[in-house]
Amino acid sequence: MKFLFTSGSRLLCLLAVLSWPGPGDCASPTPPSLEDTVAIGKRVADSQLFSGREWIMPTKEPRVWKNTEWGATALWVGVLEFYKLTQDKRYLDALMAMGKSANWQPQGHSFNADMHAIGQIYLDIYALNPNPEMIAPIKSLMDEMSARKDAPVLDNAQRGSKVWWSWSDSLFMSPPILFHLAQETGERKYFDYADKNWWLTVDQLYDPQERLLYRDSTSKKESLQNGRKVFWARGDGWVFASLARILPMIPKDAPSRPRYEKLFREMALRLTEIQQPEGFWTSSLLDHQSFPQGETSGTAFFCYGLAWGLNQGILQGQVYRQAAQRSWQWLRTQVQPDGVLIGVQPVGSAPAAFNPSTSEVYGVGAFLLATCEMNRLLNDPKAKPVRVSSTQFLH
Repeated sequence: MKFLFTSGSRLLCLLAVLSWPGPGDCASPTPPSLEDTVAIGKRVADSQLFSGREWIMPTKEPRVWKNTEWGATALWVGVLEFYKLTQDKRYLDALMAMGKSANWQPQGHSFNADMHAIGQIYLDIYALNPNPEMIAPIKSLMDEMSARKDAPVLDNAQRGSKVWWSWSDSLFMSPPILFHLAQETGERKYFDYADKNWWLTVDQLYDPQERLLYRDSTSKKESLQNGRKVFWARGDGWVFASLARILPMIPKDAPSRPRYEKLFREMALRLTEIQQPEGFWTSSLLDHQSFPQGETSGTAFFCYGLAWGLNQGILQGQVYRQAAQRSWQWLRTQVQPDGVLIGVQPVGSAPAAFNPSTSEVYGVGAFLLATCEMNRLLNDPKAKPVRVSSTQFLH
């Protein structure tokens, strides 16, 4: 299967860049209509789910994604949020069919975040239509994980590190499961495990000077051709998007909640500072000269997080609104006439050059998340998310 980056799509991208204000412009651009936002989201979602094309992972040995793999998990996260926005039953039916076909099991009985990431989708579906069978397997696995007493291994180069959150991607895959279980069951053990290990990982990977996270311990030792540190767009995108997903599940009076909000605001401000004038972020956040092309998955996660923060009132001001709108306008240029989303860096762990026609399931999930929050940012009252309502910390 081939995706073509046509001259027409290049022209569309160029026109969008020329018509969109730069970072220093004071006037807010005119956002797209609500109907247009939903329509483009449907085009992308339907192309991925209902076109009949295979979900190819572009590796040296191409293979099809499994429904319960981590990449597909990111897709399902976006599909579920898009269902909430549109109430289009086709999307819920697709989610239910996926869960039933997997017997509501994680990809494997493992503490590796990639292997159990799909559990967060089961919990999200459960919240819509409670059935204990949907969450029993993932709850059992999280009971085991939260009871462990061994010391964390956070050096990504060491054996056994994959069963801990030793890389930035894992913060999107695993913590939402535990925070959601705490919310659904009222059992504090899930919250405590997630909270403790989230900050162990962030303390290991966060650079307070750059206000970004390294992808893992090995990238902390690397440097770019321009001498700058290596920060990978999708790696930071996983973290920024995860913050937007878990903050609604952290009680307002949780002692650590201000720390999560502080991290979110610091990252958000830094992202506005390094956003490219065209609206995208490059795969290497601090070296756009070596990797000048826009990267869709990271940009979509950042767009989602910025719009979510504005919708929740955690972020305020035109600098964030313009950054979100500018990134959304660029993302729209990456949607082909048939709904295929391009410009997604293939599976990896560091900045890299890649074929601009590449599409990936996790990029589609990120795009759908951005679609939902940008729709809310355009003041659609029906699409407003439910804000944190808990005022009592877990027992």
